[in-house]
Amino acid sequence: MPKSPTISMNKQYSDFGDILFVYWKIYGGGYAIVRSPYFHIALVAAALSYPLWWNSSDWATLILGAIPNILGFSIGAFAIILSFGQSALDRMKDPDEARSRYLSVITSFVHFIIAQSLSLIVAFIGKGWNFKVLGFVGTVLGIYAIALAVAAAFRLFRLARVYNQLRVQDTKAETEAD
Repeated sequence: MPKSPTISMNKQYSDFGDILFVYWKIYGGGYAIVRSPYFHIALVAAALSYPLWWNSSDWATLILGAIPNILGFSIGAFAIILSFGQSALDRMKDPDEARSRYLSVITSFVHFIIAQSLSLIVAFIGKGWNFKVLGFVGTVLGIYAIALAVAAAFRLFRLARVYNQLRVQDTKAETEAD
């Protein structure tokens, strides 16, 4: 007997909620966002750029022009990180730490992509409705999404440093064995 469309749709929403909960928990939730220097930068920059969103929807045009390019880069970088996988970190002495570092990078990219996607959605709405609050929220989201590029780069940098330390240890062990 075929499943009813309602059951299938409920399963999709349930699965979406489950994965969203896991992401949100690993990321650190709203507390992590509120403490984030990248979010603080976005708030200050949005406040300083109030002429952009106060009287017009220029903010939406800027976001719709910039964020799709960043989003394409982010998804490409995310695919590369996934293909890199955790195998390089498996040689760490503490396997839990290796998983934690890998998930930290993955989660930061998921957050980066979600922020970009939300800023695009709000910008689409903002093109049609010129509300000051929507303009401020959209500008904050757009700037936050751009600032998260720096956060993602730093996560990758930390991961690269760990990988480099493992390579140096391997090289030393090979040299000492000869």
